[in-house]
Amino acid sequence: HEPAPATVGEPRQASASQAVLERLISLAGPDLPALVCDIAWNVLARNQAMTDRIADPAPQAEDRNVILWLFTPEAERIIGDVSHTRGAEIGQVHLALARHPGDPRLEHLLARLRQVPEACRLWDRHHISEDAVISPRRVRARGSEAPCMADLLSLEFPGGLRLLVLVPRAAWPAVSR
Repeated sequence: HEPAPATVGEPRQASASQAVLERLISLAGPDLPALVCDIAWNVLARNQAMTDRIADPAPQAEDRNVILWLFTPEAERIIGDVSHTRGAEIGQVHLALARHPGDPRLEHLLARLRQVPEACRLWDRHHISEDAVISPRRVRARGSEAPCMADLLSLEFPGGLRLLVLVPRAAWPAVSR
């Protein structure tokens, strides 16, 4: 296991890996929503496509957490099978805690999840679904009524970074304004 950081906060300087991942998502283009997160799914960077096509995970930077966002009404509107997604991602939190025992960022996430009744119920099931790098998601793009299929690419990098990219299987629906 990698050593756990001493605090919940972000490191003072972004690592070289984080800088490269942030550059990568900025180059992804308008149809490839992407995020860079820390080990506890706290959003460190997102590209404009994420904001334009899907959503901003939270208005306040300190509240931007992908897992916690899954339990919001906004996520319910955007994700077609939000219950399945919530269960799968809670399972990933279980795995992350097993891989990174004692990490204060993950412990902080767990404490916040315990304040959400649905998250507690899923946590207590101790169900870990397939550890998929690519998983299908039915999403409703911002401004669209019709859901479409996309694949969520989720990669963990050394140093506790995650790259999340939502790859549409076909063109995103036209935005109705």
